[in-house]
Amino acid sequence: TDTLNVSGNCGTCKKKIESPFKDRAGVQSASWDKKSKKFVITYDASVIKREQIEDAIVAQGYDTEAKKANDEVYNALPKCCKYRTGTCEH
Repeated sequence: TDTLNVSGNCGTCKKKIESPFKDRAGVQSASWDKKSKKFVITYDASVIKREQIEDAIVAQGYDTEAKKANDEVYNALPKCCKYRTGTCEH
């Protein structure tokens, strides 16, 4: 089990952050908390690596403590998910 800090704002963020790990081989559970900004994942390290986990999160447009999402992907997020500007309407 690993815990990562992942930026985000709302329920839409939660769905997008968690979605790459639904039914993913080697992942037992994955959950992001919008208040604490903590992403907790339980996985088999022989099947999926932490770097692959972070890559999947940034590919959705969300920053982790170690990696930053591509600006183009971030800019495509819904307005409510723009955590870098702090403008959340939820």
